[in-house]
Amino acid sequence: MELQSSILEIAEQVKKRVVSPVELTRDCLQRIERLNSTLNAFITITAESAMSQARQAEQDIQHGRWRGPLHGIPLALKDILDTAGVRTTAASALFKERIPAEDAEVVRRAGLRPQLLPGSAMAPLARIRRVLFASPRRYAGWCA
Repeated sequence: MELQSSILEIAEQVKKRVVSPVELTRDCLQRIERLNSTLNAFITITAESAMSQARQAEQDIQHGRWRGPLHGIPLALKDILDTAGVRTTAASALFKERIPAEDAEVVRRAGLRPQLLPGSAMAPLARIRRVLFASPRRYAGWCA
């Protein structure tokens, strides 16, 4: 499946069961596999977990339990956000084997668990430094 739609259009297709979360996730994982060696966009890829969550989302939607526009949509979180049981490195060799025991507060509050998380996305250390240590005025409105 080649997706050229906005996330809102895809969400509507998922809600109407035109596109399945399993198809979306499979396509996402195939793209990651095909392009990640060039783009280096993902640090950790959680294919089995993402496919399991996609199957569950598909069942929920088929049984009328659609939970909103992101239900069934594969999402990736930056590698600076802790996700329980998933290697989270902050793009640093110091944390290359770090696996947090619990989700970051922002992940919990945003309700991103359980969500289709194909992996953790690269967060270059230079960008992290700008976000964490830069003057808020200088980067107002800008985020990583």
